[in-house]
Amino acid sequence: MFAATGAGFIICQYDPFIGFFRFGADFNMIIFGMSMLLLGTVVARPYCRFLCPYGVLLDWMSRLSRRHVRITPDECNNCRLCEESCPFGAIKKADDETPPVRRESDVKRFAAIFVLLPVVVFGSGWVGSRLDISLSRLHPTVSLAEEVLLENAGKRTEMTDATKAFRATGKPSEELFAEAKSIQNQFRKGGWILGGFIGVILCLKLISLFIRRRRLEYDIDKGACLSCGRCFAYCPYEQVRLGLMTPEELKELDRRDVKIKQFRA
Repeated sequence: MFAATGAGFIICQYDPFIGFFRFGADFNMIIFGMSMLLLGTVVARPYCRFLCPYGVLLDWMSRLSRRHVRITPDECNNCRLCEESCPFGAIKKADDETPPVRRESDVKRFAAIFVLLPVVVFGSGWVGSRLDISLSRLHPTVSLAEEVLLENAGKRTEMTDATKAFRATGKPSEELFAEAKSIQNQFRKGGWILGGFIGVILCLKLISLFIRRRRLEYDIDKGACLSCGRCFAYCPYEQVRLGLMTPEELKELDRRDVKIKQFRA
């Protein structure tokens, strides 16, 4: 929304690593960036996975991709090495038991959310539209118009560099105010769209929680997988394919896993 209204790519102002590369980050961004780096020692790529908008786009596109990493059921011995090696928790194991059937209650919840969907979308859109003034202040034209308005009203005696440059152009203040008003209207419309979109996503997320399907085999969450390849490095069948392990060693490993599972049972 900020990019569409001409406010710029706001994410660049709050990306903790851009400031490192450009040597222009303030103290708060340095602390935030250092925190992300420290958190990255125990959580794999926290900023890329949970905060970066580009990571969100990659998540969506990965779910729609035709080709992706898969676990072949007929060659899987359920050793769980790939699951334990995945730093992103993207490998989901098969369900041990069939989930209880609660069809009647699930249908009622689904119907309730489906009925409330227009209300939630409209309410979210209305809330987003009410934020037009606050969000539009991030636009340089609107920010400049507010500064000029304060100076014209005598509430600010000292001019800023931005207002000095504006007054040097000889452009009427009324024209600047009209332009700022038009930008605020764009943010109001964008707030409706953004709020409605968030409402739709919220309802779809709730609906997905009620649709529970039994997972019969190991599966990979396409959105969470970053294709690091660590699961291949730990898979014994992949080791045999690469010639790093013999089929006899694989059979011995399978027998050892069976004994361990029997012992745990």
